Amino acid sequence: MTMFGRVIDRVGVRPYRLQAADRAAAALLPFALRGSLLWVAALVGEEIFDALQRRMMSDPQLQPLVAQMMRIHVTEEARHIRFAREGVARRARDAGRLERLLTGNLVGLGGPLFARAFTNPEMYRRAGLDPARARREANANPHFRRMKVTGFASLAAFLDDHGLLGVVGRRMWRGAGFLP
Repeated sequence: MTMFGRVIDRVGVRPYRLQAADRAAAALLPFALRGSLLWVAALVGEEIFDALQRRMMSDPQLQPLVAQMMRIHVTEEARHIRFAREGVARRARDAGRLERLLTGNLVGLGGPLFARAFTNPEMYRRAGLDPARARREANANPHFRRMKVTGFASLAAFLDDHGLLGVVGRRMWRGAGFLP
């Protein structure tokens, strides 16, 4: 977090905040996440950005400071992701039917949250664009839609392999554009 804060300060921008409802939901997470859901939430929070950063960090148009931050972040995330995947695998072996059912479906809440975060109206407003129109155009952009699917693909396969992507969860990720 310190690294991101320093880069934000260095490039002279303000961070984009979650919308009020998403901030409230995020504040409740420590009280709600237990067992498999804790591990899966960690993966959802890390793997999608990790997959996308891996694709972006070598773009020659990226500011060198941001590219370096992404390289550091991807390296650190690899440890976190491996640890969380091992936690999911361990927990999934012993999880009961109810835990699998709840985890596999509650994981779907990440889809709409990430879809909103990826098209935060404030970023369009700061760029001088009409936020509603820009969001519609982003969501209609085939490259953007492919990148959402690409970012979630590895995690979706992992969750599916461990029986932790339920019908409702899958429907929510698909509705948010992260599954084909």
